[in-house]
Amino acid sequence: MSNDEFIIDDVYAKHNLVNMMHNLNVRPDNHIFVASFKACANSYALKDGQLLHHDIVEMYSELDGYVTSSLIYFYAHCGSLDDACKLFVVLHRPDKVTFGVMMSAYTQHGHCEEAITLYKRMLLMNVKMDQVAFLCTLRACAGMSAIEPIRLVHDHIANCTFESDGYKC
Repeated sequence: MSNDEFIIDDVYAKHNLVNMMHNLNVRPDNHIFVASFKACANSYALKDGQLLHHDIVEMYSELDGYVTSSLIYFYAHCGSLDDACKLFVVLHRPDKVTFGVMMSAYTQHGHCEEAITLYKRMLLMNVKMDQVAFLCTLRACAGMSAIEPIRLVHDHIANCTFESDGYKC
């Protein structure tokens, strides 16, 4: 069995596990969902991930931030930026993880201006930035030729002190 076949089998196994747990009235936890969407993303199994997403929505009325972030990553990684955006837009109060994943998705698909817009929205909403969000923002800046966003990010980072366990601004 090749490595690709193992990954694809892993996608089917995780999807079947979620269905089996549901049929036994055992609620899969968020770690199962996150691992399943990661497996789908890594194998570019868009249809399988969409089916799993549909099943989860039918099973549960609301998804937590980590599952939503993994869904956004899954859709963006599989080339469906529109689906990733739809998930992000309905969030009432995105956290730093979902902002970072969406910024990365925009940058990955060449929509650097949208990623910078999300960075500015994070600042306006007082969402605490982390190293991942800064990295996503810098990648977006690198994809643009406009100097204003680069200065904005530079000024923000320059006012922060980085420590081994995080930073303070």
